[in-house]
Amino acid sequence: MMRSIQWKHGFLALVVSFTCSCFCGPRHPIYAPVLLESGVEVTDIVIPELGPEVVAGDRVLLHYELKLADGSLVDSSFERGQPIEVVVGEGELPAGLEEGLLGMRLFGKRRLVVPAALGYGEEGLEEQVPPNALLYFLLELMGLTPSP
Repeated sequence: MMRSIQWKHGFLALVVSFTCSCFCGPRHPIYAPVLLESGVEVTDIVIPELGPEVVAGDRVLLHYELKLADGSLVDSSFERGQPIEVVVGEGELPAGLEEGLLGMRLFGKRRLVVPAALGYGEEGLEEQVPPNALLYFLLELMGLTPSP
């Protein structure tokens, strides 16, 4: 009889522990959006505690998703399974995207809202991005090589 009670209490403790870890366990903090002077809105999703931060001149390996205001997907390296590699500050990306990368930590995740003037501007991008479009990016920093 005693063993049965111990087993039941042990099992109950296991169930409570599992339930709490699923629903009450550590959560990612919710970060408030930050509006930069340029008009780029930055919202961090994941900020690693340690690791290097992006500065101009760094080579980064970046997963990204680009959407328009209506939610339509323009491009996604996540879908292709192939991140891009660029040097930040060399004009390879829209200016607002490059600015939004600054200060991001390795393995961090962030959302950006880039105004048209710092995105593809009045011209847009071929048939993918209309003129004067706000750009919505989801970024994940997969690699970082500091500038020499």
